[in-house]
Amino acid sequence: APQLAAHHDAILLDDKLFARVDALYRQRATLDLNPEQLRLVERYHTNFVRAGARLGPAQKSTLRALNARIATAQTAYEQRLLEANNQGALMIEDVRQLDGLAPGAIAAAAEAAKARGLTGKYVIALQNTTSQPALTDLNDRVVRERLLAASMQRGLRDGATDERALITGIARLRAERARLLGYPNHAAYALEDSTAHDTAAVNAMLGKLAPPAVANARREAADLQQAIQAEGGKFQLGAADWAHYAEKVRQQRYAFDESQMRPYFEMQRVLEDGVFYAATRLYGITFKRRTDLPVYHPEVQVYEVFNADGSKLGLFLADYYARPSKRGGAWMNNFVDQSRLLGTLPVVVNNLNVPKPPQASRRC
Repeated sequence: APQLAAHHDAILLDDKLFARVDALYRQRATLDLNPEQLRLVERYHTNFVRAGARLGPAQKSTLRALNARIATAQTAYEQRLLEANNQGALMIEDVRQLDGLAPGAIAAAAEAAKARGLTGKYVIALQNTTSQPALTDLNDRVVRERLLAASMQRGLRDGATDERALITGIARLRAERARLLGYPNHAAYALEDSTAHDTAAVNAMLGKLAPPAVANARREAADLQQAIQAEGGKFQLGAADWAHYAEKVRQQRYAFDESQMRPYFEMQRVLEDGVFYAATRLYGITFKRRTDLPVYHPEVQVYEVFNADGSKLGLFLADYYARPSKRGGAWMNNFVDQSRLLGTLPVVVNNLNVPKPPQASRRC
């Protein structure tokens, strides 16, 4: 990460390169640019300015050092979070404690345990979100509480996965960088190039949303407490109970059971018969599975994408299942950028962290 940060700085802080971009930007009204070209010139100029292209030599040197330190700290944060995720997985001894989970989820927990050398036991792996999906279905309240606690305590325990010092360090470094670039804080820097534009707009929106959101949450909490009492529960609604009883209330009121929909939304069907089908109908592009190309993990699928006229558009890599070595979240990356100048086609990877179903139920 520090090397990549240094590479970006070498481009965006280059005086001669920015002088050329700035000259085009100042002349843009006289260059007879089409909307796409105008947008590109303005976007490049904004990127250079926000990266610090207008700073003096000493300030640029300081900025490079800050960017390297931030990149190093953020990489360490991601690595520790991944390890904390893996360490925080909940081990279950008795399958009866998994009452409420779908058979497929129980089988996946058994596979996860086997992969950790815990044959005969069950492991609920942590997802990237704070609220874990299994909280909706687990009937055992103690297990729900253990699962939520494991999720919320990631990175907050003493030891090799402790994130607390890293988090405060990253915040300080970002604040220092923001001030160097002329902003009062990192939030102001991050928001300037967004729809909200500034912190005042965000705070105003949150100020409007907070009162009705709190009121709705209180009404929902009262409904969930009634559902608990209707079952004979003698406890107060807790954070680990919310998703579980919200699903029960939903089923009672609307006769809708989300678990009954899952067999119809198998990952491969959603991708090929849903997403790809829609892309073909909307844009005319088509997808062809390529099993002859190398991939960085066996679960990654490669598709060659074609325009409506049959010409090649690029390669699309689908990496959708969670695994211990993969960071959480959902994102995309370009392995190869499209370039008409160089004649290269894009190679794009799309990443999710969908819990992997049992091997027998997968269709690849």
